[in-house]
This record gives sequence, structure tokens and C-alpha cells, in this order.
Amino acid sequence: MLKPVWVVGFSGHRPKNVEGRSAKELDECRPSIQQALETYQDRAANLGGEIHCFSSVAEGADTIALEVSEEIGIVNHVILPMSVERFAEDFKDSAEAWDRTLAVIAKAGGLEELDASMIQRLCEAGSGRYSNPSDLPAKKKLWTFRISPGSRERPYCYYECGEEMLESCDGLLAVHSQSTEKIGGTTEVINQAEAKGLTVATVDPLTKTISWNSADDWKSDEVVEELKHISEKHSEEFPFSDDEDMLLESEFSRYNEVSLVNGRWFRWSLILSVLAHFAAATIGVTSLSYGWKGWWAIGATGVEGLLVLFAIGLVAFSWFYHFHERWRQTRFAAEVLRGLKFSCKFLDPLSPLISRHHPAWHRFAISNSLQQTTCIKQDPVGELAEYHRDRVSDQSSYFSSKLTPAWTWGNLWKYTATVSSIAAFVFLSAAFFSKCAHLGLKTDVGSKEVVQEQAPEAESEGAKSSDGDVWQTLFLKFLPTFLPLLASVAISLAVVTDYGRRKERYAIMVSRLKELASWFPTIRSPYAAKRAVERCEEILLDELVEWYASNKEITH
Repeated sequence: MLKPVWVVGFSGHRPKNVEGRSAKELDECRPSIQQALETYQDRAANLGGEIHCFSSVAEGADTIALEVSEEIGIVNHVILPMSVERFAEDFKDSAEAWDRTLAVIAKAGGLEELDASMIQRLCEAGSGRYSNPSDLPAKKKLWTFRISPGSRERPYCYYECGEEMLESCDGLLAVHSQSTEKIGGTTEVINQAEAKGLTVATVDPLTKTISWNSADDWKSDEVVEELKHISEKHSEEFPFSDDEDMLLESEFSRYNEVSLVNGRWFRWSLILSVLAHFAAATIGVTSLSYGWKGWWAIGATGVEGLLVLFAIGLVAFSWFYHFHERWRQTRFAAEVLRGLKFSCKFLDPLSPLISRHHPAWHRFAISNSLQQTTCIKQDPVGELAEYHRDRVSDQSSYFSSKLTPAWTWGNLWKYTATVSSIAAFVFLSAAFFSKCAHLGLKTDVGSKEVVQEQAPEAESEGAKSSDGDVWQTLFLKFLPTFLPLLASVAISLAVVTDYGRRKERYAIMVSRLKELASWFPTIRSPYAAKRAVERCEEILLDELVEWYASNKEITH
């Protein structure tokens, strides 16, 4: 499994002619910023992971922090509150500061979607350090860039940019000297971070000391630890790829294969145990109903016992190897990775959709998406046709192919349970009235003290005739007991095989995906492409989370 990633956000002052905020004082915070980042690194390393930094690139502390982060080998992710060209307006009186900021933006990939003339104008807004676009540094591996989708108007754009940054963070590093009421300022970012329960390290630019709001170390995620354990169990059988460009594919293949292996064992062990219990109960009901005696009774009891032992053995075997937990976790992991594999070129890796649907899987998703070299924005509109073919059409075809067996088996279990339940009520009622009638007859005969002598031969023949009435035994003894058993088994199989849910859910999924597919050919802008992909992934995650939840309690 890839290293888990913890994200540390940054916020700090812009330089001003105020004590604690001068350019010189902010620059002197470098050693303290490095110390705080290294402490965060140690926390992540203790859990087998690493940290990434997430920040804007305003003049002053922001730029300094990202430069320090790069120097000590941390991956940086950049977010701007507005477009790059509008952001450059904040540097009209700071040409050299803009050179540094532009270099960071270039390394994060923030210039890739701009045309050459726009990049040239951005270069000319600086001090001349970058006379043309070819002088700018190349994009750095794994670094990412995004523009906040919130307000574009100052000061609210700064506030919403900070809010979005914190949504992805586990900790915050701030350079902060005094509290202010400024909208979107560092004071508000710190307050928001603490309200979210994040670890906050604050560097005082006057004393250069670091204060922490919590001395507690980070804790490992339960999902990540469980998947790591499962992955290690199958490391020899399904090894990782050494190709960095195939890491996400390798992870997906591993969890997919492990889930198939464990899923088959779990499903069949559960189905066979249900059928074995049903067969044992049926034999027991038949033996009692027809009054088997002698070797027939002994043989029936022996077979019944063997079937129960077989069912118990299957349960114990499945429980010992944790087939259900491994299958459920790895199947969900594989499908999360499948979504990332196809959508990472369109959606922000720092905001995986699974975080909204199932927050416990945030660390797993973000760690995988942030460490993939292939997840680079190129041409969203051009990539959309491939996504449409390999993701939308493929999933729609999959759900369609499963609909027929789902309807066939799902309806079989449903109608079997329904008919058996109704028939059971009828036969139980008949058996009840039959018992009442016999009870009334015996009471009536006893009250009249009528004694009728019969020859031994006649009495024997009458008993034989009554015991040998196969049909009466079938309708009044066997079926009233057998039919409720049959209904419960049908319901159990509908749940275990998931056909009952699939026949309804998959029809909805096919309809929603086909409606979405009709929209794809009309898309012409990067933003519309992103919205289409996000909508598709939301639809597929709805199904995935529903499946995950419905299977949570299916155990032995």
C-alpha cells in the first residue's frame, strides 16, 4: 500500500510596516517554519506516512513557507482565491515578490492551461527575472494547483480560499503576531482550523517561538490500517508494480483480486451454510411429521447432525479467515480506486468525493490520488471521450448485464418467500382448526361417558389407518412447519446474493448513467467536463456506499 498522506495547510501575514509583520521579520521565521514542518513530518512518519503542504502564494509568509517546504523535500499544493492574472494585481508594487510567487505557481502547474501570450504578460509583470515563459521552472512531480471555486470578490475570496484549504487539512501552520477582524485573514483561518479540531502550530514573528494548540500526536486511520494489514497478507500473491506511473493501477488490481478471492469464499460459505441448515431442518421436520422410527429415525438424526456440523464448520472457517471483512473492505477500496483512476485528470485530488460520502475513507483516497504521477491536468475536454467510453459506458454495460439475473433470481426469492408465507398461514390455520375439532370431539365424547368396546383387531387397524394417512400428515403437520422455513431461507438468499437489491438499484443506475451519457457529446468547456465527471462519480459512489452499508451486517 502507498504511504498515507497528511496535509498541512499554511496561512501567514503579508509584509507591512508594522511590528511583527515587516519583510525582514517574516523572512527570519524560516528556521521556525522549518522546525514546525519537520515536527509534522515526524508525526506522519511515526504512522508510516508523509506530509504534503497546502497553501496560497500571497506575498510574505505564504511564499516563504512553500519555499522552505520545497527545500526539505515536501510536496506542495497551491490554491489561489482568483485567476492567476487577477492574483498578479496584488503584486503591482512588489515585482520581485511576484517573480517568487510566479515560480511557485509554475512548479505547481498553474500555468499549464494558459496560452503563451498570457504567460508572457505574467512574466513581464515581474522584475525581469523571467523574461519569457521558457525561463520559468518546469512543473514539479506530484505538485498540484487549483483556483478556489468560491467568490472572486475581495475580501470574501480570501476567506473562502482559506475555508476550502482547511477542508483537506489535518494540521495548520501559521505565522501570526496579533489578532485582527479582517475577513479572510490569518486570525480567521486559525479560528476555523481550531473549530474543525485541527492541530495548529503558530509561529510568532516577534519571538520566533512555536506554540501548539495540542500536544497529541496524530492517530492512524482505522481503514488505512486494516487495508495495510490485508495488503501485507497478500503481498506475495499480488505484488506491487515498480513502475511509478502504474502505482494506482497496481493498487486497484491488488485490491480487486483480493476482493474476488475473499468474496467467492464468503458468498459460497454463507450460501452453503444457509442451505445446510435448511436441509437439516427439513429432515427433522419430515422425521417428526411422519413419525419415523427405528433405523429411519436414527439415520435421519445422523444426517441432520452432519449437516449442522457442516454448516458450523463453514461458519467457523469463514470467521477464522475473516472472508467477509476482507471482501467488503477490499471491494470498496478497489471501487474507490477505480473511480480515482478514471477521474483524477478532472477532479481535485485534495477533495476526493468519498470524503463527503464516507469520511472514514478520506485518508485512503487522498493518499492514493496525491501520489499518482499520471493524475495531471492536460486537456479535460479532450480526455472526456476516453472517460465516457471507459467509465460511463463500461459501468452502464456492467449494470445492464447484471439486471437479467438480478430480476430472475431476485423475483424467484421474493415470490418464493411471499407464496410460502401465505401458504404457511393457510396450512397453519387448517392445522389449528383441525386440532380444535379433535379436541372438541374428545371433550364431547368424555362428557357423555360413552364407552364403545372394539375388538383389538379393529382398534389396531384404525390406528394404522390414521398414522398412515400421508396426505393428512403432509397438510396438517409437515407443510405448516416446512413452509415458514422455506420463506425464511428465500429471504436469507435474497439478502446474501444481493439480487433483491440489485434488481431495483441497477435499473436506476442504468437510467441515470444513460441520461448522463447523452450530455457528454455536447460538452465544450473544461468546467463543464469537470461537472460531468463529478456528477458521474457521485452517481457511482451512491451505489457503492449503499452496497457497503447494506453488506455491513451480513455476517455468519
